[in-house]
This record gives sequence, C-alpha cells and structure tokens, in this order.
Amino acid sequence: MAFEKLPNNGTLFTNKKKAAETHPDYDGYLLIDRALLVEMLKENAGHIELEVKSWIKETQAGATNINLKCGKPYKKNAPPAEQYAPAVIHEPTAHQPPATKAPPTSADAQKYLDKLKISIAKIENYPQFEELYNKIHSPKVWEVFKANTAIAQEASSILSVKKGELILAIKPVDLSAIIAAINVECDRLKLPKKEHCLIRWNKSRAQLDPLELEIYLAELKAADPNKDDFF
Repeated sequence: MAFEKLPNNGTLFTNKKKAAETHPDYDGYLLIDRALLVEMLKENAGHIELEVKSWIKETQAGATNINLKCGKPYKKNAPPAEQYAPAVIHEPTAHQPPATKAPPTSADAQKYLDKLKISIAKIENYPQFEELYNKIHSPKVWEVFKANTAIAQEASSILSVKKGELILAIKPVDLSAIIAAINVECDRLKLPKKEHCLIRWNKSRAQLDPLELEIYLAELKAADPNKDDFF
C-alpha cells in the first residue's frame, strides 16, 4: 500500500544518517490542514499555538518512530474523543518505492478520441471550439494522444475539419450600406475618404469592425462643416 500523508498528522523517523551529536535523533514531517490554520488565524491575533500529541511506534524492522497528531489547544469542555483521537500509525517509507504513474497507452488515447468526437458534436460556436482546442492541446491531454500516432493524427484532423466548418458558418456582415453612408458624409464635409479614416482611426476602413464603422459614421453626421475645428 502506498504511503499516504494525512492532514494534521505526521511522523518522526529514526535518523539513520546521524553522524554527530548535533544531528537530530529523529526527522520527519507534520502535515497541517489549511482549514485548521485559517480557523486558528481567525481566532488568534498573535502567535498560533497548536497542540501536538505523539505515540511511540516500533516498526517491524526494529526502528522506533514517533507518530504525531496536531490540533487546536486543549479546551476544558471539549469532548475527550476530539482531544485525544489517536494518530494514524505509519510504517517508515524507506523500503516503499514511490508510486509511479503508468505511462499512457493506445487504449487511453482511443478513449480520449471517443470523448473528443462526442465533445465536437456538441460544439455550436467558435468560442466553444477554442475552449475545447486549448484543452485538447494541454500538455496533460496531448501526452495521452501521443501514445498512438495514428490516433493523434485523427484527433488533429477532426479538430481541423470542425474549425473549417465553424469558419464557413460565420456569415459575413454586409457593410456596404454603412460604407456608402460614410462616403456621403465625407463628401459633405469635403474630407478625403481614405486619408481621413487613417488619421482618425490609424487604420483603413476595411480594418474597422462594424461597431467602429457605426461610431465613425455617427461622428461624421454630427460634424459641422462651418466650424474650423470640426475635424
């Protein structure tokens, strides 16, 4: 069973590397739950005092460990079970190799591909596609797809096809009417059409989005050619 560190528990292991009197007899850890610290911070304006209890445990290998449990300081009216709940006893981890995650397989990649097809079918607009695209190309997900080159290529193809469909589905906005109205106003004000737009927006009319064109037209309509500072 893999070693698991539990909140508000800890263990001091016999220091087998002690080579001098100044070296500790035990070393280990104490894992404190964030919620406990937050609660203690709210209750105490100065230093935070935690109560620590210990249990001596002799391992099967003959080493002596000290298991720890921390919590809020003792309160007279607190239930005994709350104050003296025993710590979880851990065996030392020296002979327990760290758990390693198995590398992704082709079967994992196929599962991801099946999920991708379902997600693609639900997409209705380009923002949804961008969200899915970024998720698929995150290092964590794409690492699984790379477990099988053919599946990775199929996933890329599905994304490319969907992107093309969404782009084609976007209907171009007909801006001819507003462009014509802007031309009329420029003629009324005796303004050079192309040059004035570049001066006003620092880009051509073809580069303006529909909202910017509407704002530009409104400004032109409100302008008075009899005033020297109308533009």
